[in-house]
Amino acid sequence: MGAKAPKTDQNLVGVTNTVMETNLHSLDKRRSEMERSQVMMKGVPSSVYAQGKCVVVWVKSPTGDSSDSFIYNIPCLSDEQAITIAKTWRSVWALPEY
Repeated sequence: MGAKAPKTDQNLVGVTNTVMETNLHSLDKRRSEMERSQVMMKGVPSSVYAQGKCVVVWVKSPTGDSSDSFIYNIPCLSDEQAITIAKTWRSVWALPEY
């Protein structure tokens, strides 16, 4: 049986670099798959919250009709990103956290 090569700092650096490059490639791929389109909306957000890897935005009708509202789902790369984006929306629109 052949002897295993001893683990050296050089081997560990190579493994670490490979893992980092793989993670960055995966992140870039997910970003490109989630091509963002600009959505024009009318109305005022009434509720914004994170739901997993998604931000849910409820928008009141621009005409004031209570039966007319819109729900937008904004996909995110992670739960943490969704939470951050939801907090930012609530801050900008002075909305409470439910």
